[in-house]
Amino acid sequence: MKYSSASLAKTSRPNAHLVGRCAAVAAMAESKASLIWLVAPPGSGKTSLCIEYVQQRKCPAAWLRLDEADNDLASFFHYLEQAIINGNIAKDWRVPQLLPEHLPQPAGFMRLFVRSLAAAIVPEACLVLDDAYKCQEACFFCDFLRILHEELPPEVRVLICSRVAAPAGCAKALAYGCMTEIDSSALSFSLEETERLLTTLGVGNVAEIRDAVFNYSHGWAVGIVLMASWLQRRPEAALHLEENMPLLVMGFLSNEVFAAYSPAEQEMLMSVCWLPYFREEWAVELSGIDKAGEIIARLAAGGLIYEYSGHEYSLHRLFRLFLREWSRDHTDETRRLQCIDRCVLLLLSHDDADAAVELALKHGLVERAAALIENQSAELFSEARHQTLARWIGALPEHLRSPWHYYWLGLSLFVNDSARSQEALLRAYTAFAASGNQQYRFLALSWIITSYSLSSSSDVPLGEFLKRYVDVDKDYALLTDDNLKAHLALAVFSGLSVTEPGHPDFELWQGRVETALSLSLDPTLKVRIIIWLCIHSFMSGRYRRLDALQALLDGQPNLQGLPPYARLLANCLRTTAAAAHADHAALALAVAAGRQCAAETGIGGIAGFNSLFLAVSYLLQGDYDNASAAVSEAMSAARSNYFFLNLQLKLTQSWLAAWKGNSSALHFARMMRQADQHSESVIQEILGRTSECIAASLLELPDVALQVAELRQLAQANRYPFSLIHADFLDAWRFVRLGDQESALPYLQSGLKLLGEVSEGYLTSAVPQILQPLCALALRHNIEPEVARSLIRVFRLPPPADSPDSWPWPVTVRCFGGFELLIDGKPLRSQGKTKHRQLDLVKLIAAHAPAPLAMSLIAETLWPDSDGDTAHHALETTLSRLRTTLGCNIFNVEHAAVGLDRKVCWVDTAAFDDRLEFLEKQLGREGEDVAVTASAVLELCRGEFLFGENQAWIIARRDYWRSRIGRIFSAAAGVLLRAGDALAAARLLEHVLEISPHSELMVHALMQIYLDAGHNAQGLAVYQRFCQYSLPVLGVAVPEKVERLAQCLQTPAA
Repeated sequence: MKYSSASLAKTSRPNAHLVGRCAAVAAMAESKASLIWLVAPPGSGKTSLCIEYVQQRKCPAAWLRLDEADNDLASFFHYLEQAIINGNIAKDWRVPQLLPEHLPQPAGFMRLFVRSLAAAIVPEACLVLDDAYKCQEACFFCDFLRILHEELPPEVRVLICSRVAAPAGCAKALAYGCMTEIDSSALSFSLEETERLLTTLGVGNVAEIRDAVFNYSHGWAVGIVLMASWLQRRPEAALHLEENMPLLVMGFLSNEVFAAYSPAEQEMLMSVCWLPYFREEWAVELSGIDKAGEIIARLAAGGLIYEYSGHEYSLHRLFRLFLREWSRDHTDETRRLQCIDRCVLLLLSHDDADAAVELALKHGLVERAAALIENQSAELFSEARHQTLARWIGALPEHLRSPWHYYWLGLSLFVNDSARSQEALLRAYTAFAASGNQQYRFLALSWIITSYSLSSSSDVPLGEFLKRYVDVDKDYALLTDDNLKAHLALAVFSGLSVTEPGHPDFELWQGRVETALSLSLDPTLKVRIIIWLCIHSFMSGRYRRLDALQALLDGQPNLQGLPPYARLLANCLRTTAAAAHADHAALALAVAAGRQCAAETGIGGIAGFNSLFLAVSYLLQGDYDNASAAVSEAMSAARSNYFFLNLQLKLTQSWLAAWKGNSSALHFARMMRQADQHSESVIQEILGRTSECIAASLLELPDVALQVAELRQLAQANRYPFSLIHADFLDAWRFVRLGDQESALPYLQSGLKLLGEVSEGYLTSAVPQILQPLCALALRHNIEPEVARSLIRVFRLPPPADSPDSWPWPVTVRCFGGFELLIDGKPLRSQGKTKHRQLDLVKLIAAHAPAPLAMSLIAETLWPDSDGDTAHHALETTLSRLRTTLGCNIFNVEHAAVGLDRKVCWVDTAAFDDRLEFLEKQLGREGEDVAVTASAVLELCRGEFLFGENQAWIIARRDYWRSRIGRIFSAAAGVLLRAGDALAAARLLEHVLEISPHSELMVHALMQIYLDAGHNAQGLAVYQRFCQYSLPVLGVAVPEKVERLAQCLQTPAA
């Protein structure tokens, strides 16, 4: 459809007689607000005042005269664009295109539109929105004004003319001074202004009659103009103004003004009064009066006709209303309708189908309107004018609606009113089927089925609908168009995935959409198929499938050339895949890319989902505050009829509450299930039940076992791994809490096995309270240990007090045998001087673990050449950088000391210290198996403390550990000797020397044991190794007591 480009009366500034209304113009000029709302009754001179204000500013102005059709967002912005171009207020302006995908959340497009305008607008330009009362209650209008204020340069002024006050949505703008309101009292003409206006309009004896005109008009502009028009034709009436002035405007117009016109003038007015605007040649054609142009000029001079550039005119609103009413009362209906029909055809001939349809509908030419609407519907829909399309078709009587009317009505209502959309599309389907039009029958059918995936309710369940209307094999085979075939397959698959994923034909339709990806299809349709496969995979818990879908998407040609909405959808898959991998860095990048794409395209429908994915990412990283903030951001993007976003929102809210152990988790879960009592959405029931079972288990509510059993049945019937895994975990956890680990193991085995098949460790709605004990149990019994460890890594589960040695820590630090730092089991790459300093800090603190180290000592050790403040600042900077490097905070800073957080960081020195203390306590108790405990302690030691490093503080710390190890293990060997197990004592000390080869105490103790046991050769071997390897390192002579033992060992045993 072509929008009107001819209606300058709508999109350009009118010409008017200016009076010089200094006070009102000054009030507008003095305002600092960028938005000025002029409110006054009709005929108060709002339009002429705006013209005068613009002329005084000497600035270009864009002028848009609003009407009821502009409640449609697409119409509003098309004509606004035309007004801006006609007003010449923007240079080299690149206008963004409004797409159907903008309509659900138009704020993104409005901001994109205004930002593009702000970059090109002329300084101090004006934008005038006239007759705003016809549009100001539109859902987007107040937001649009707010965005104008936020984005346009402060020098630009926006003037809004209305018969009523600004709506409630503008209250904040008024309160904060962003908008100022000028009311009728400021707009009323003063006595002097009344005199000037009468003079301008050509009335004689102004000085004598001005007081009377002013008193009777009360400064009302149109009243003054009407009296002037009357007095020009009947100047003698000025002598008896009081007697001739009626109370009602319509009576005045009829009895005085209109009656004063000549028959030719009346005929010309009657012929053009139905038009929203007209030209001289149109008036000649419609009235048959050759001198119509002269009549128009005279009336324009009298102020009852507005003139625009290009010799285009429009009647004053009140005057036009009067003429139409007069025609209804005094003209034969047939003749009147013929005149209106001629006006409709005239508008059509000048490419203004909008005005033609509006005129035909408003004045009873419904048959003409029906044909026009059917012809224009496809282009109207493609231009996103869904509201206008629905309004037009809705105004047609039922008997005039064709199958195409119902089809386009269904599509225009598709997003915002699914019930009415389904009803209209079903009528279209029935009519197409009756006429044998199979292609469009299936097109209507596809849209009906698709609506099931976007709404949680329908009068007829989708499974039942398919039985009634679809032959699964025959109908699909009838289709020869690949795009239509793919569209139908996608519609059925997406609908069933929401309403009945356990349907017998679900896998058949899923196979069909997957096959469609190999066909030559519209690129956007291919992306939509991949996204729906992504949605089903993610929601059902088949997270590993996302990688294959990502590969499919990446394999599509010319991804960068996709339409804006398809690009946004493609980015959603990347975000979802990153979430399933718990790849927080990739997710943040994908969300940032999605937001940039949304900002560039103005399509904001994905913003809520991005916020929810961010919330989950923050939650898994332990940042609950930011997770809650992201959920709040998603709430602001959610609309009541946005089914999927609201479902995901409640799911995430329940998850966050359950993570914190809050009882509101149960509330949000039940909201999911009770969101729509008439819901046919199985996915809503599955997700709601799963969250409800998790919350009920955490709250230890009765009948949890029964609820989990019902959840298991529901999940099996609908093939939902997500809920099956949760059912297994919840049953296993229930038995663990009862102290029955044996009964828990089969459920744990089943749940972990299934999770390993579908995921790399991510599981929506899982919480640490349940996962931690289950993972610990799995590792102790070697049940799917890799899956258990992947859960621990993804959810960053802190180890329980009795955690098994195989527990994977987020950060691992080793000092014995050489320094090693592992992040999630992988070495940290060391690059650059700053990274080396960070590692030095970790090394220093780990070396002194488990005790914290004073910050002053750290600063002095690592930055010895810096003064105290400089060194302290360097320490704080390094700590901050380390948090970024490691991806988490492993430090506790308290009382000016820094220690490692043992909930997220495993450090061998701390673990070794714990076990040494336990061994030391064991040495004083009889009957303890010292050898076993000592061997377990030594397993933590890979070798000498910070092997190969020789800084002074490291040598001092190494000596500390060497001394402590020697003392405790010598005592342990003594206990074994007293128990008569010399060989066990020797093996223990041999092991100690492997990790601390330079310990004189250990060497002496071991040589003594071998001497006492008569194993001289072994004792001498210990001596020789000490001399060969340790003495060069120690740089001292062999201790005398060791030499004496060596001499004794060289003496043959008796």
